[in-house]
Amino acid sequence: MLYLLLALFTAAIVAVDQLTKYLAAANLVGKTVTLIPGWLQLHYITNDGMALSLLRGARWLFVVMTAVYLAVVIYVLVKKWFKKTPELWKRVAAELNAAPEACTLFDDSVEAIRGAKAAGMHTVGVADPYFASCAGEMAQTCEKFVSGFDAPEMAGF
Repeated sequence: MLYLLLALFTAAIVAVDQLTKYLAAANLVGKTVTLIPGWLQLHYITNDGMALSLLRGARWLFVVMTAVYLAVVIYVLVKKWFKKTPELWKRVAAELNAAPEACTLFDDSVEAIRGAKAAGMHTVGVADPYFASCAGEMAQTCEKFVSGFDAPEMAGF
């Protein structure tokens, strides 16, 4: 839900940005509009580069960078969504010729743990220093929580 709200917020910002650009191009070209005399005027100026006119004329670079960025964001979101689907973990168990109940998933992702649990697998959450803020949620979600793959509590596996 949070991602949906962030996407809607971003879309609204982009829409307002594009609307103000359209209005400026339609009403300010070749004109100076004085809003507060001696203090605030609007002028229409184009810039085909980045801030401070860096990389002028390299619009193709911005298009490529945006495409790569969007591809990475979409990949991460799809991967995150796919990890929490029980169907993925049932298929993994089937590929191993095992029932999901006979499998144990060791993972540092809360989403993966949720998906595996929904598929009927046993779960062991592995702490990840990069996601330390999720450690409490991970410990509550999985059957067993360990501090790392080299942790002493892993000796029983």
